[in-house]
Amino acid sequence: MKFNEIPDIRFVPLKNIFPLKRLLSSGWLSFVKTLRKFKPHLIHSIFVQADILCAITQPLTGCPIQISSWEGKLASQVLHNHLKIKLYQTMMLLAQRFISRFIAISAATGDQNCHDFGIDARKVSVIHSGLNLARFPFKPERDSKTIGLVSRLTSEKQIDIFVRAIPLIARHHPNYRFIIAGDGPERAKLEALAESCGVRDITEFVGWQNDVSSILDKLEMLAFTSSGEGLPWTILEAMAAGCPVVASAVGGIPEAIENEKTGLLIDSNLPEDFAENLKYLVKNREKRIAIATQARKKVESTFSESAEIKAIEQLYCELLF
Repeated sequence: MKFNEIPDIRFVPLKNIFPLKRLLSSGWLSFVKTLRKFKPHLIHSIFVQADILCAITQPLTGCPIQISSWEGKLASQVLHNHLKIKLYQTMMLLAQRFISRFIAISAATGDQNCHDFGIDARKVSVIHSGLNLARFPFKPERDSKTIGLVSRLTSEKQIDIFVRAIPLIARHHPNYRFIIAGDGPERAKLEALAESCGVRDITEFVGWQNDVSSILDKLEMLAFTSSGEGLPWTILEAMAAGCPVVASAVGGIPEAIENEKTGLLIDSNLPEDFAENLKYLVKNREKRIAIATQARKKVESTFSESAEIKAIEQLYCELLF
């Protein structure tokens, strides 16, 4: 849903905020004028560029409280460019003086950003992402003979690991098929890799999906090979739907997946390790069902939309009153 479709929310789009050259010319003035007009008591920014913009204009806008949300590593949001990261680190050292609280999607995200950007850890609150569980009916009885991966097809997602694991699985389970859902700059390379590994005919690249639940519904289990994450929606969605997850033990993922209980965690980036763990679940249907059941309970208790909303409301009230 778009902001302008939500009842009781006034949506005011602003032009010339990004990229930086537009902001420096006229965008910042438009932003300041808008906030001075509406006089908000609290502003909630998302992404490092917005954090800095809101903070450095705070003396002009008069908004007394700013909250920033982190969905992952701030350094990743500035495109891995060393000079840009240094620039944003310097700007964030100034900006954080005006930010009342930072919300981290996971404890790992909070720790990483505090370390990378010199942010005071006492200003960080961990509020996990929350799912609308009604969108993901629980279905633990899965015998689809299909293993999948859902992700942006970018280098840091390390999807080549999954592709290289496929022949190792197919060698022992030739009746299994594989789905890679998502799109990105690595797609052509990954399709070529599947061809060279001899698994292109059993691997379907289905592209970007607006309805992830329909893909998860087809899978017996999900693989997730990323090199670094805050707390991926895909993993939480699979856990909610009853689709067991085999994932890299990076970022905030271990905060959702307890190894052997709510999923399987991999400490290496070796295709052989992913293949062995996926084959283990292929051969152990009862284990798949047990993991799926415990994973759903974990999402219901810790990662529900209602829990996230309640936590953010409490934080707003703490800072406002």
